[in-house]
Amino acid sequence: EINVSSSRGETTVVLGQSAARSGVLLGRSRRCDAGRVLADRSISRVHLLIIEIAGSLFAIDTASYNGLWDDQEQERATLPEVEHPLSLGEAAKVVWRSSQRDSSEEPTSL
Repeated sequence: EINVSSSRGETTVVLGQSAARSGVLLGRSRRCDAGRVLADRSISRVHLLIIEIAGSLFAIDTASYNGLWDDQEQERATLPEVEHPLSLGEAAKVVWRSSQRDSSEEPTSL
């Protein structure tokens, strides 16, 4: 699952096998997942694509205005690591979590 947080809140996106293979979009557009949390104008309409390619999960910047950051390095694409945060510009964080979740969370199933 993916935890997405910003100054507008936090949400969890459950990333199933089918969704990972077809791709998940994160951004402020209504067609993207976590749009409510990513409604900040510094987040691009379609900021990040998460997709499984050849058995590996990739986080791919979709030519966003403020970029995808892994630590202090701007990345075009990265292999996300569990519990290692990625930044969407300075406005939001994306963190991969284990598949077990707290029952108080309300995930978005994909």
